[in-house]
Amino acid sequence: MLTSEAKTFHVCVAVSYVIERARRPRALDDLLSERGTGRPLPGEEVLTVALACAERGFTMIPSCDHHGDKGQCLGHPAEASA
Repeated sequence: MLTSEAKTFHVCVAVSYVIERARRPRALDDLLSERGTGRPLPGEEVLTVALACAERGFTMIPSCDHHGDKGQCLGHPAEASA
């Protein structure tokens, strides 16, 4: 069922994008950051996250807790995302 409710969506990174750059993980530095602290992740940690997501069957690295079975953000009501 479609609704006209305004939503915002988090940007996701494709698991394949990260894995394709596995030979040069330093090029992935600061691509992701820790949700709780905002600490930028070094490329090696980004690659570890991507591999863990791939093992779970995700095609996207989830950027929030409201994600679909492939890791993509399912959207949030616009007023709740401010």
